[in-house]
Amino acid sequence: MYQETCCTCETVFSMTDEIHEKRLNDHKLFYCPKGHSMHYAGKSKAEKLQEEVNNLRREIRETHSIAEMNLKRWIHEERRRTGYQGLVKKLQKQIAELKQALS
Repeated sequence: MYQETCCTCETVFSMTDEIHEKRLNDHKLFYCPKGHSMHYAGKSKAEKLQEEVNNLRREIRETHSIAEMNLKRWIHEERRRTGYQGLVKKLQKQIAELKQALS
């Protein structure tokens, strides 16, 4: 059993744990023995956990997007490096041929 205090008349009353859990999650009205209505306005544990899950999913998507962008950048730079290596080899070959022709 869960004990609650009425926010209007401060009467202490009990409700089953099941009802308490239900009202925490659905935020519906419940009443004290004198008929005053009240509800739980704050987020339930389930809502907080779902919010955390959603935030983590968003962070994962953002991190994945950044990783993809970095991979594409790395591939581009690797191709440029490989292209320059080919150019250097070609120039070295031309220099060697010129040296040989001049000797």
